[in-house]
Amino acid sequence: MEIPTRLNAACALEALESSDDLKKDAKAQKAIATTISKRNQQIIMSCNSANAMYRKLCDLYEGDTEALKGELLKEYFNFRMTTDIAKGIADLENLKIRLKNAGHEIEDAEMVQRILSALPETYQYFIPSWQSAPKDERTVSHLTTRLMALERSNKQRENPENDDKVAFKTTKKKDGYKNRKGEKNLPRLKCHLCESESHLVRTCPKNPNIKRCKYCKKQNHKSEHCYFRERYEKREPEKKEKIAYLSHTTNNDTNKCKTGVAFFVDSGLSHHMINDASLLSDFKKGHDVIQFLV
Repeated sequence: MEIPTRLNAACALEALESSDDLKKDAKAQKAIATTISKRNQQIIMSCNSANAMYRKLCDLYEGDTEALKGELLKEYFNFRMTTDIAKGIADLENLKIRLKNAGHEIEDAEMVQRILSALPETYQYFIPSWQSAPKDERTVSHLTTRLMALERSNKQRENPENDDKVAFKTTKKKDGYKNRKGEKNLPRLKCHLCESESHLVRTCPKNPNIKRCKYCKKQNHKSEHCYFRERYEKREPEKKEKIAYLSHTTNNDTNKCKTGVAFFVDSGLSHHMINDASLLSDFKKGHDVIQFLV
């Protein structure tokens, strides 16, 4: 009874492995079919595996290896750069990789000479300076770096101005007092309170009928809703404590005072002193030192 059990287990394992391979092959076929053109999709339509698709595409585009190598070498040695140095070096690097895949290896020294020989006429003056550099620095990476820097400097020399120019669209603001379609010219209106043409009476700051916030003097809110209310209320006690006194009197016979006579100073007025407390409705005794002119 043990032999059939082992055979069943082996068959189940083989079936499981084959199902996994089929799933992987299906994913590979999908990847190939979705990354090629419609023309190539029709060519690989008859293939039943990803390996068959790959081989058919290789036979179609690679063909004979020796013939392909010859075409790539011809393209490599006939290559000439344009003014775009970065693109030219990238194209040569691509040809180098394709030749390597075809079985032809290109050394770095050969690549350096090929880049120098493919430079346009405007970069020929760079070759003597490169040949005078130390031998250990004459690599493809150093050559690419220097050519890229030279290309940037040439572009800046040709275009000294900043290329990042910005253009803004402007519109002429319409004057509300100018004539409209089918109407005559209207006279400019003036505020009859301040004689200004920049606003009308309803928005004039001198209009007493306009309700303004007592803190910030604006019209779009009430005083109890003002953002600066707390700040102004904190300042009011300080202002009440700091009282400024200023008084003045003439030196004549009528206002000469005797020693011991007390004068009361009204802090609300600039020229107000009195020596009769009965004439005042309210007064407060203070200990501040006051200076006044006589």
